[in-house]
Amino acid sequence: MDIQRPHLSKQKHLCRTRDAELANQSLYRNPIGSDQDLLEYLVSSGKIIQAPAREIFNSRYYFVQNPLGIKIWHEAQTANDEEAARSSFVPNVDGTISIGPKKLSFTHFQDDFYPRAGAYLTCRKLFIPRSVTRTILDYSDRIVAAEGADRAGGTLFKLMIKLSARGLGPKRAIVMRELMHDNRRLADLLNLMIR
Repeated sequence: MDIQRPHLSKQKHLCRTRDAELANQSLYRNPIGSDQDLLEYLVSSGKIIQAPAREIFNSRYYFVQNPLGIKIWHEAQTANDEEAARSSFVPNVDGTISIGPKKLSFTHFQDDFYPRAGAYLTCRKLFIPRSVTRTILDYSDRIVAAEGADRAGGTLFKLMIKLSARGLGPKRAIVMRELMHDNRRLADLLNLMIR
């Protein structure tokens, strides 16, 4: 599906304006690069029904469309509430995770999230300080956002990815198992990502 053609530019503009109203974040890659790209486009174009952002944000669940964009959704959900903006993810005894009065409903371990989670787990195993871990995760944020990044963060992030690729860091299944086995790890990772 080619949504970049000139005769579709009006529809693309409408889709972009509807994204915030629908708690959606479309990338509009051409060609569509994944099933997630397609779903995001279908939501923003109105071809798939999704509740409006105000309804989603007022629910009893904390909304995360994509863990790589968690800062965007954290700011959107806490825009008018300073206390909520300072809230942290907390692991619960029943295995769930909460932030303030809301429960985290879903974490999507997509292909581009797990290397970051693996880098986080590797940093923990190597006792790398949180401030350095945050720099590494911040670098991977900037890759996703297609912005420039500092050299130290880039070098460290690439090192973590290389360690994972050589079997010295966790593979995807291990990352998922480690984060889901102990919800304190996932809560800690999400806290690093929203700050």
